[in-house]
Amino acid sequence: MLLERLGRYYHFRQGVLTVKSRARLFCGIFLIFIMAGGFSTMVYARSVRLVSGDRGWKVITSGSALQKIVAAPQEGSRWGVVLPNSAAQWMYVDNFDTGPLREQSQWIVKTFRYDFGSQIPKDRVVSAIIKITADNGYVLRFSGQEVGRTFFPDNVHEKKPIFPVDWHTVNAYEVKQFLSPSANYIEIDVGDYGIAAGILVDIFFDID
Repeated sequence: MLLERLGRYYHFRQGVLTVKSRARLFCGIFLIFIMAGGFSTMVYARSVRLVSGDRGWKVITSGSALQKIVAAPQEGSRWGVVLPNSAAQWMYVDNFDTGPLREQSQWIVKTFRYDFGSQIPKDRVVSAIIKITADNGYVLRFSGQEVGRTFFPDNVHEKKPIFPVDWHTVNAYEVKQFLSPSANYIEIDVGDYGIAAGILVDIFFDID
């Protein structure tokens, strides 16, 4: 009798799955599909937001030494709030000391990069907005394609870069058209006359 009762809950009985066995089997199959990506459309977030200061940013450098990224909230930085209603932080390389103003024929360029991988489903993105400014100017690329710039380093006639837009001005770009069906990434070249170069950026993907 005891074995028969146990069989009702944990095993096949007369070739038919019990109610509890069916439930367990369904749960097992569901988990397998989730792990295999069978229900991938169910696990995508409704939106994805990335801001400067988040983990995952890195500095592209040709040298062997790793360069540290430092970040500070807009409210607590010397630059003040430039991008309101955003958690974005001012993000620099190594430190916030921009140093003395250099002679304008000399400048530095730092390249920041963030890899989204395949977490952005291109066919489900309604809009993708990047809001950005930089100290002093930037060249913005999304998945290898130039989106916009406020930094023109190749001004060969005057032998100095051009920063036509004040860094207090935030620009917004729609980058949905630049999305790749595979891996996406953002790269930002930041030019500065000092010894540091920093960015303030907020990226929002509205996903259907």
